Amino acid sequence: MLVIWLHVLRSPLSEEEVAIGSAVLALLAVFPMAALVYLVQRFNFLHIGRQKNLLYAVSVTSFALLYLALVRRVSEWFAPVLPPEATAAILLFVLVIFFEPLQRVLSRRLGKQLVRR
Repeated sequence: MLVIWLHVLRSPLSEEEVAIGSAVLALLAVFPMAALVYLVQRFNFLHIGRQKNLLYAVSVTSFALLYLALVRRVSEWFAPVLPPEATAAILLFVLVIFFEPLQRVLSRRLGKQLVRR
């Protein structure tokens, strides 16, 4: 409902306030998704929790989509200072720095799980 009010009904807010509201609404989707992943993992709903690779893939895909939306919004905010392509390139490169340690941790964990089975 808030999305419709922000974008369709042309609320009396400024463009900057609409952008901030949109970003906040996009980030609010993280909490229900995290709760869903936790509950699926804990209660083994439909035996999805046993498929760790699927759980990781869905979580990473959701995070990636949220991060790409954040990159687009931040590049619009910094448009007067930097070209949007430069801002997007910087933010995507920052993500690459954190990807290598995360990949090492996940590969060790999946390797242990494979040996256990």
